[in-house]
Amino acid sequence: MDKKRLVITGLGFFSYQGFEKDTLWEEIEASNVEPQNYEKVEDKELGSFKAYEMAGHFDPNDYIENRKLKRLADFSKILCVASKNALTDAGISKDMEGYQPEKIGSIVNTVHGPMNVTFDYLDDLLTTGPATARPILFQQTVNNVACGQVAIENQLKGVSSTIIGASSLEYAANLLRKGTADAILVAGHEELHPYIFAAYASKNMLATDKGAGERSIPYAKEANGLVLGEGAGVLILETYESATRRNAHIYAELVDEIAVTDENYCKTYDEFKDNSTGFYRAMNTVLSKNQVAPEQVDFISIAGNSYKATDATEQAAIERIFKDTSRMGYVASKAIFGETLGASEVLAVISALLCMEHGKVPGLSYLEEKHSADKADCCIVNSLFTGGNINSVLLKKVQEA
Repeated sequence: MDKKRLVITGLGFFSYQGFEKDTLWEEIEASNVEPQNYEKVEDKELGSFKAYEMAGHFDPNDYIENRKLKRLADFSKILCVASKNALTDAGISKDMEGYQPEKIGSIVNTVHGPMNVTFDYLDDLLTTGPATARPILFQQTVNNVACGQVAIENQLKGVSSTIIGASSLEYAANLLRKGTADAILVAGHEELHPYIFAAYASKNMLATDKGAGERSIPYAKEANGLVLGEGAGVLILETYESATRRNAHIYAELVDEIAVTDENYCKTYDEFKDNSTGFYRAMNTVLSKNQVAPEQVDFISIAGNSYKATDATEQAAIERIFKDTSRMGYVASKAIFGETLGASEVLAVISALLCMEHGKVPGLSYLEEKHSADKADCCIVNSLFTGGNINSVLLKKVQEA
């Protein structure tokens, strides 16, 4: 039996960069966004002080009409804003003709979940005691709270799941191919917290200022560590049949997605080595399985995050598969959003989709070899997840059946 064709019909995001597609495209053209001081961290011994923090840039309350939602923690509000943008972009609403909410689901990936409200609740618990701890905080500490609020706000009655540190896109694609839904809201979401920042800093994984500032510049010689970010990215993934039935705009076809576990990376970031095969196996498998030759791929939305071991391993895998990489376009979402962990795959896909919409890849201006491309019909999106998974997603401009 033929595999169901899946397409992406909507996208939305809410982050340090805001939520406008035109603004994000300008930043993709510039290829790098400077982080700012992370004011919540004061320990000078950490050595790293920059992040892509939303506070002071965008307030989700400014974009929420439902007063009940405004009582929620920012973790839920941010995902609700990004999800509404994606559904609107896809032309899906509860008021449209033939709307079937039971056939629309939502899958969210996060790594650390609603950290800020969790520690607010624990602070209540420890300082005032169980009798006076605020119950409204407790109910927002569970990892699936944001996904549930998105389903409630948009009256989605299909599958609703939150997964930790794995691909929400791959999970949603499998559910759609099984016929579980016609469309699924696919999201990645992460928020910063000082304890998370300090944990990465203590492992010497964050960028430090060695004369060029703390910057997220994947693949650059000057790159020396992660710059953490936060925010939410959302895609509307649906069957080709469903999309064409309602005459939806299609950004790209999700041809296939491959997930593997790297034999070294599954232990720790520091264990990417010369014999790590995860990136190679993921990219090579997604191409060979779908009979796509390397020369048919126009560009790659890279997983590189400015951490030397990660960048070098992915670069080596790309060179092994594509040989002459000078023609390959690169888009580096983590040079714009930072390392957003649970949100990183969806934000990388969104960056790739905008390149496909504009028909070109601006490249990375901070590299000696820019890696721009004048064609953007076929791409691979690479992602890595805390826990060891490495994913390669193959996207193509839609070819009519």
